[in-house]
Formats: sequence, structure tokens, C-alpha cells
Amino acid sequence: MRQFGHMWLYSPRDVLAVLECEHRLKLEHAAAHGLLARPPQGDDATLELVKAHGLRHERAVLDELRNAFGVVTIDTPGHDELALIDAGKATEAAMDAGAPVIYQAVLLVDGFLGYADFLLGVDLATGAPQCDEQGRQLYEPVDTKLARHAKTTALLQVACYADALVRLGRTPRRVHLWLGDGAREVVPAADV
Repeated sequence: MRQFGHMWLYSPRDVLAVLECEHRLKLEHAAAHGLLARPPQGDDATLELVKAHGLRHERAVLDELRNAFGVVTIDTPGHDELALIDAGKATEAAMDAGAPVIYQAVLLVDGFLGYADFLLGVDLATGAPQCDEQGRQLYEPVDTKLARHAKTTALLQVACYADALVRLGRTPRRVHLWLGDGAREVVPAADV
């Protein structure tokens, strides 16, 4: 849980905490409310190296999508409540405008906050917009991961994004994990 101004928001990390360890969730909740201090985070060279490789992988995917379809990028809102709300509205406006791909989408709905690496509004093979029966463009969440295999936690993360899209009226057909070895896992959204 995180507080932005007057808003308390939960994220995929909180959903995973519920499933992985109820005690961890309680500790996170207590820290979010200032009841206990978070342990200090020391410098971790390995973690920094993994982050750097992850960003490189994400940027390579961004370049690929930008060259093929065009991409709308949502500015990172930081910890400002109004900027966060604006970023959520900018994501919805990009969907309403029919953007082929949205990068760093901010999904803010019903107390949920998620940052999807990408939202795909087009079929990758044809470039045609993905639409529902009413002709409204649909979006599918994509998360880039360095892993070589799809992990349950990563699938749950994109499932959270898919759920947010459902609540925004953009029910995705599939969710995507684009892995560090070039593999692309595609799972029907209804299955996750």
C-alpha cells in the first residue's frame, strides 16, 4: 500500500504479498501507516546490475515497438497525487485516441495503481487495432522480464493489469510476458 496525498492505493506487489506471506503484508501495511520503520536498504551491486539489464531489455522492446507501430509514452508521475491522477487520465486518453502502443501506462482505478510496461492496442502480426464486438479498441498488458521462464508472480502481475483494464472497460483477450531470452509468453487473460 502506498499513500498519495489523500489516496491509499494497492499495487500488484500488495496482491503478491497476500499470496506469498500474510505476515509480510501486515508489516508492509504497518510501515505504510508509519507504525514501524522500514529496514534500511544498503547498496546492492548485483541488484543494480539486474536493474540495468532489465532497463536495457525494456528499451530494446520499446525501440522495436516504436519502429513498428508508434508509441505513446506516459510520463512517470513520481509521488505527487495530482500528477498520478493526470498520468492515469493520460493513459485513458491514449486508449480513447486509439494509440497503437502505450509505454509506461498508469492504471489507476478503484484504489488500484499499476504501471504496465506496455499496453498493446494492435495485433503484432498485422498492425490492425484489436477491437471488441462494439468496435472499441482493446488493450493487452505486456511486462518485460529478464527471466527465461514465465514465473507465477509475473503472470499475477499482468493479471492485475488485465483486471484494471476490465474495470476501465477495455477487457483484454491476452496478457504478455516478454522474456530476456527473446521468448514471448502469451496467456489468455481469462486464464489468469
